[in-house]
Amino acid sequence: MSPNCKECGVELPLDTPSSYCQKCDNFLDNDFFNAQEEIIRKKVISSNQIKFLKKFDKDEVSDLYSIIKNAFLEEDGIGKDEMKLLIKLQDAFDIDENLIRIDTKPTCPTCGKKLKKDDRFCAKCGFDTEKSEQKQNPTDKIQEVGKKMSSIGKTLTIFITLPILIIFLIYLFYSCGR
Repeated sequence: MSPNCKECGVELPLDTPSSYCQKCDNFLDNDFFNAQEEIIRKKVISSNQIKFLKKFDKDEVSDLYSIIKNAFLEEDGIGKDEMKLLIKLQDAFDIDENLIRIDTKPTCPTCGKKLKKDDRFCAKCGFDTEKSEQKQNPTDKIQEVGKKMSSIGKTLTIFITLPILIIFLIYLFYSCGR
């Protein structure tokens, strides 16, 4: 007796590795991709989506978990909502976080944003990657910016005061000479 497609019930050839016919398999792949995009966009997974994802094997759902986690890291990092979603996926599909392949691009230790190899500073939070052994806190960042502004202020003061002083001295020289 030949196996039947789990989705539509059509009889499958004996040598078919899939549990679905070609037509259903294509629809499921498309729906899988759409679910992935919606989960990433909305940062929520519904019970219907979990039920739908149960049709796929654990490796495919683990890959989906990786894709979603990497997308969150790429966007804005993993916040409370993103973490809830990832935990919900882990629980629903018994996913072991340690076995998941995560994109190996470097990420900012402060906010989780992906960094390019040559990035000195994080584009999102300004973290200095060359000082990566120490985690910057916001107070340090404010003090650092304050020091830079103070230095700029001193430089501007010199460049504005010096010409005025020279003009004043020239005026005194010519006015006293008459």
